[in-house]
Amino acid sequence: ARFCIVIFLLLFNLASLAQTNWYVSTTGNNATGDGSVGNPWQTIGHALSHASVVNGDIINVAAGTYTESPATISKQVTIQGVTGTIIQTSGTTPLFTVSAVSVRIIGFEIIKTDDLVSQNIITVQGNDFELANCIIHAQYLMGDGEVTRGIEISSGRTGISIHDNEFYALRQPGI
Repeated sequence: ARFCIVIFLLLFNLASLAQTNWYVSTTGNNATGDGSVGNPWQTIGHALSHASVVNGDIINVAAGTYTESPATISKQVTIQGVTGTIIQTSGTTPLFTVSAVSVRIIGFEIIKTDDLVSQNIITVQGNDFELANCIIHAQYLMGDGEVTRGIEISSGRTGISIHDNEFYALRQPGI
């Protein structure tokens, strides 16, 4: 009986280590897509909220321009783009609010398209966050009253890694 319990726990732990690759493309469809490479979803927000996407998964975003609505990242995922993957955002709500631990955002150009209101583009509330190989910029001009931050990190966060990024045309990069 002990041997069976040990085998069950070992298999359970190995299954929990598996990660699934999901796909998003500008030609995808949130209603009929299944997140596979051949039938991708259309938006990152849809992928983040889909019940099949779980901790440890990777969301691969194809090249193209995405106009995304604000989304909360509440799962331990990696969201990665390729050269030419652009996310546009506007308004006052953060594009991404990261509430989970061990989230990675890699390889995007993120553009705030309006300069009428202030916005924190990424708000980090979880530990062990990585932002890498991204370009984040807005429409700020000197003397402009708009206060957009590229990234805002809540106090007390640990394990934050921000590297190989470029920030410009922001009133405050916010790092």
